[in-house]
Amino acid sequence: MMAKVTKTAGLVLLIVVLLSGQGSAQEQSNKNYLFHLYYDGGLSVDRDYPSSFEIVDEEYEYFEAGLVPSLRHVAEVISPQGKVIDTFFYDPVVDRLDKSVPAGNFIAGKIVVPIPALPNIQKVNFYDENRNLLLSVDVVNSVCNQNNVCDDDAGENWFTCLADCPPPSASIQPTETVSESGTGAVIGAILYIVGGLALAFVAWVIYRSKRQNQAGGV
Repeated sequence: MMAKVTKTAGLVLLIVVLLSGQGSAQEQSNKNYLFHLYYDGGLSVDRDYPSSFEIVDEEYEYFEAGLVPSLRHVAEVISPQGKVIDTFFYDPVVDRLDKSVPAGNFIAGKIVVPIPALPNIQKVNFYDENRNLLLSVDVVNSVCNQNNVCDDDAGENWFTCLADCPPPSASIQPTETVSESGTGAVIGAILYIVGGLALAFVAWVIYRSKRQNQAGGV
């Protein structure tokens, strides 16, 4: 009988874990930095674009270091403490803005390099295939004035300006309508309720099993 109880309890807990995983997946973001640059053997910021980068909530293909050995241009994501958070490959030919130019004919032109918008980034360093530094783009100081006010219109958010904008989990923003964050909170509450009911059910099954064993032993 106890084997059946254990099997039932394990099944219930597995369902709770799966439901929790689905809730977490729904809260994940696809935010990416798009760096607008100009390549001519060296690298500089695209002066025709208003900013050196933008943040978009779209999926982009980027190359993690070690996955594509042929792409030897390297981008390092640096934290405010000067540590390398992550490293990615980029290819000026693949990332060329004007796709009408054949890859074999591309020598110079505008490129757009996508990199995941990891939180708490200070800057991104771009290197050539010989690991010579071509360009360093300061992400924080470009939009973050550190005045303790999270200015959305200026491009500040918790990805670009952690000093002014606390992470979503640490901020409470009341709203009259059910927004995307509100939907996530509702899903989280439902998962907590389901998890509580599941644990209560497991406790009840174990309690009933013990009562039946005691009654059978009398």
